[in-house]
Amino acid sequence: MPHRIARDTHKELRRDWEEHSVLLAGIFKWVAISACIGVAVGVLTAYFLKALNAAIGAAGMRWWYFLLLPLALLLNSLLIHYVFPEAGAPSTDQVIKDIHERKRIPLGMVLKAFFGPLLTIPFGGSVGREAPAADMGAAIGTFVGELCAFDADDVRKLAICGISAGFAAAFGTPIAGAIFGIEVLFVGSMLYEVLLPSFVAGIVAFHVASALGTPFWYHAITVAPHFTGWLFLFVALAGVLSGVCAFFFVAMIRLARRVARASGWKAPVIALAGGVLMVIIALLSSTQYLGLGLPVIERAIQGSLPPPYAFAIKALTSAITVAAGGSGGLVTPAMFIGSSALGTFALALHLDVAAFAAIGAVAVLAGATNAPIAASVLAIELFGPALAPYAALACIISFVMTGTKSIYPSQVFKIRKSGEPAREERKPRAHKRA
Repeated sequence: MPHRIARDTHKELRRDWEEHSVLLAGIFKWVAISACIGVAVGVLTAYFLKALNAAIGAAGMRWWYFLLLPLALLLNSLLIHYVFPEAGAPSTDQVIKDIHERKRIPLGMVLKAFFGPLLTIPFGGSVGREAPAADMGAAIGTFVGELCAFDADDVRKLAICGISAGFAAAFGTPIAGAIFGIEVLFVGSMLYEVLLPSFVAGIVAFHVASALGTPFWYHAITVAPHFTGWLFLFVALAGVLSGVCAFFFVAMIRLARRVARASGWKAPVIALAGGVLMVIIALLSSTQYLGLGLPVIERAIQGSLPPPYAFAIKALTSAITVAAGGSGGLVTPAMFIGSSALGTFALALHLDVAAFAAIGAVAVLAGATNAPIAASVLAIELFGPALAPYAALACIISFVMTGTKSIYPSQVFKIRKSGEPAREERKPRAHKRA
């Protein structure tokens, strides 16, 4: 009997060791591959941001730089439709759609996502710099998966890792970037099997970009407002207002795209017309609503606010830029809208302007992207932990407020937020090899 017990125990231990060996091998494989993706995305993002900053600086030396925007958008449209037509539209929403439909993301997306924003943002295109990095990351992840002869599901995982790495390297927020790449795909559900590689890719990409001299912006709010029942109420109201702003932002983007489609014009003509309209808006208002808008966000979080209507003009210019085919993201514009609108809200009620501008920046982002967890973590990484509880509350309320609306229409909803029917996931298509 003792011999039998020892033999059975030995077999059980051997089976456990074999299972753990397989798990360890799988962990090593995903860590190694996702780290390689992180290195590649970090290098590309660093040089993309350097080129973008240099172009913005060169263009900004002349007050009339935005007068070239119609020509820049026209050239960008020609680049998209005639130079790299096989790469598809350079947008995060298109990448999300391709991932859901198991389509391959061609390597040509890297070139298009790299050069398109250089023709859009420096001349006044009102978009952000995070989407090109995520798009490049998705293309690199797909390429690595195909190079390793992985199946469609594993290639999909690596594309998601690339998105996470791109966001992390572009914003300088490795944890929020990694979570955002996963959370933005399925609203109400996460792909937990991609957590490890996404975190590894995001952290590596961030450190590689930092090592290459990429400057990142942080504004730690070390002293949070003293908690009271009234403050809780005001933060909840800030969440509601953030949801309204996010809803307005999404509606403006949809309206602009609908008008562009209804015109019946070809893409280059729409790009030219959109650029002319942007020039008119800048001449009638201000150039602060063009480009990235980071200086306005920084000033708002320091307590110096733009005009009360700034959020509406920024939403309009971003919507026109996107409808005209401009290359770039919508995360930075959402943060511009949130910081300016909620800063004005705080000023009107004699609250802490800097704190509420920071809360608004992440809360509007949470509502517009349906990514409240990533937005809450982003608040910690950008503004420090003191503001975290208030930012999280506003993010969740804003997320609930927007229903199934999003700046990424291709998102798949796994939950019902406000009584609306959840969107069904798209049927997967066969993965095509290059």
